[in-house]
Amino acid sequence: MTQIPPVISPNFREEIRNETYYLAAPTIRDEVVWRKIDGADTLVTRVSAEAETARPAEAESLLKPAFLTAVIQMTSNKFWMDAEGGWLGPIEYVEEFSQVKLAARVAAPPPQYAPFAQDFADALDNLKFMVDSVGTKGFVQKGVLDTVGGDRGFKIRHALFERRDDTRDNEEDEFPIKSWPVSSAHAKEGLEKIVDTHLVNLPAYDIDGNLIHPSEYSWQAPSSTSHSPSNTGRS
Repeated sequence: MTQIPPVISPNFREEIRNETYYLAAPTIRDEVVWRKIDGADTLVTRVSAEAETARPAEAESLLKPAFLTAVIQMTSNKFWMDAEGGWLGPIEYVEEFSQVKLAARVAAPPPQYAPFAQDFADALDNLKFMVDSVGTKGFVQKGVLDTVGGDRGFKIRHALFERRDDTRDNEEDEFPIKSWPVSSAHAKEGLEKIVDTHLVNLPAYDIDGNLIHPSEYSWQAPSSTSHSPSNTGRS
């Protein structure tokens, strides 16, 4: 996730439309498709899905998740993106700190970022199409699209931690998990249990391209305008 400066390059919109799976693009519905990965419905690139269909049965899967991008306005309403993710101890489906997912509601960028405000409306329409296309017929999908007082938006979530890969040295990270800034007793206890098995998984940058310190997420991110890549999936 990257904050967008008040003055942006005139080519920025075209760059993200041409180089990413831009959620507001008029062709996006034809560029992605739902497929099962590890038992979960996952949005993948259509090119990889077609290649997967043609591959030999014994070959490795060719499916590639489609990482959608959008220019969005982070809102303070329903904002749960801090260094602890609101962790208060084990609950159903979230039994340990490593399973915490940060969440936030996003809305259209302010007028000074035109034409991204109109793009956001198109992005919402495309997102609704994608969500509806994988749901059970006749069942109203809930949980992604979010309207507050007539203000249309959607929710995003991101896993705070990922399981350690032996090929990656966490000490090289800007924010090693051993020094992750937690303060509550619940979070400290939870972090201690996963410090040797997991890594931090949340890069966020300010308008100058500098990493935002995790302790500052809760006041830098709300109401900022950001370029956010994500993947839509359903279990």
